[in-house]
Amino acid sequence: MSEETYKVRIKYAKMGVLKYIGHLDLMRFFQKAVKRADLDIAYSQGFSPHQLMSFAAELPARESILMHSSIV
Repeated sequence: MSEETYKVRIKYAKMGVLKYIGHLDLMRFFQKAVKRADLDIAYSQGFSPHQLMSFAAELPARESILMHSSIV
């Protein structure tokens, strides 16, 4: 039996004091949120597996943005 896989696009806003959060901290936040929500997500193969996520583009710190998307 084969498992179906889906790509999910998430749109979020980064405004106010959250504009000071860096890219890696934001990625870590999404990884923890997915793990705490107990969602099924693909993991890399190998010695130290990690969640497979990709973000559209890095944003510099101190930049506000209304809509940004990531693919999980």
